[in-house]
Amino acid sequence: MRALLLVLLVCTRVWAVGIIRESNGIHVFPDGISGPGVGVNAAQFGVVCDATTDNCQAYKAIDTFLGTQGNGGRVIFPVGECRSSCPLPLRQQSTYECSGAGGTILSTLTSGTGTALMQSRLPRTCATSGAGSCDAAVGTAGRGQGCVCYTNADCQSASCTGGTVQRNVRIEGCRFLLRIQNSTAIDLAGISESTVSFNFFSALSSTNTTDILLSDDAGAVAGYDNLLVGNFIQSAGIGVWIQNHANGTHLIGNTIDSNLIGLEIDTTTNATQIIGNNFQSDSTEDALDNGQFSAYSANRWENTASHLVIGASATNVSASAKDLHASSGAPLTNSGSRSVMDGLPFGATAPVACATTTPGISYYDTSPLPSNAPMLCYCNGQATPRYCRSDTGACGSSTTDCL
Repeated sequence: MRALLLVLLVCTRVWAVGIIRESNGIHVFPDGISGPGVGVNAAQFGVVCDATTDNCQAYKAIDTFLGTQGNGGRVIFPVGECRSSCPLPLRQQSTYECSGAGGTILSTLTSGTGTALMQSRLPRTCATSGAGSCDAAVGTAGRGQGCVCYTNADCQSASCTGGTVQRNVRIEGCRFLLRIQNSTAIDLAGISESTVSFNFFSALSSTNTTDILLSDDAGAVAGYDNLLVGNFIQSAGIGVWIQNHANGTHLIGNTIDSNLIGLEIDTTTNATQIIGNNFQSDSTEDALDNGQFSAYSANRWENTASHLVIGASATNVSASAKDLHASSGAPLTNSGSRSVMDGLPFGATAPVACATTTPGISYYDTSPLPSNAPMLCYCNGQATPRYCRSDTGACGSSTTDCL
């Protein structure tokens, strides 16, 4: 009995500090999930979620503690609005969880310099010189020495250096609120093989705000193969911004709503997978894609502005006849090269002429959009060559010689 009481006493004290350890190196968290590292309650490091306190120093204290544990850890935020003038540093092999998007709000202050709410603990920074503001717009050469940057074009010195990749980060169940302009909710630059899931994002200003940003600065520091799943992403200048070489990003089952641009994919970014998302009501366009080998499938688009805009710098983008396009906005605008729809060329008119020497060549006719799905057209190769549709409807001309 005395041994049992001693075990209970030890367990009680361990639960009080929110860190559970076992001799085999596996630590059991309060909800019963086990894994490497430690589980900590952010409040025990001074985080106060009262919609007033600046938690910048408490966020740094959390990261300092995790750095002593070797294998990262699991950070749990309490209910309330947790404000900060600086980012929470993201450490590899760590999980950051909130009490549900309606319970915990991670937000910026209401004034001052814009910031990210979460960011790599070792980001790239502007080197050499410059005294510009650290929230100067990306790509405007306005950021001074020591400011976080993504490419040389961000810095007054034209030199963006340093950074160390962080891998296997997980962010789940939070609400992110940008109260001031020039801010980013989750900055995944320099973070790879990580997951952002089931969070809610919003911004009070669309001026230079981004809900989720991804980058690896053209390979200077790894930032690829990340998964965004089940998030509600709204009301920012850009909902999801995939910058150069943030390759292999997967967007699955997100709602991207009421941003200026819902999704922006920059030049030289490849293999973005966009599957089963709901795009709607983004003011400029739902998606602006200048990437390489992006692939879309089973998405829903509803907007009076443009839906999917494939830019002039895009190559080998794959649209999908399985996507649903609703409302009056232009469903597909294609200025890219080698764009396809489910493996075939597409357009409101035939991209390649039908001739007696080209029987069977095919394309997707997008003219039925948005009321109906694109239809497959094939060249009859007959004496009077014309494209025909399997449902006998017209492919830009009458159906004579198509039966």
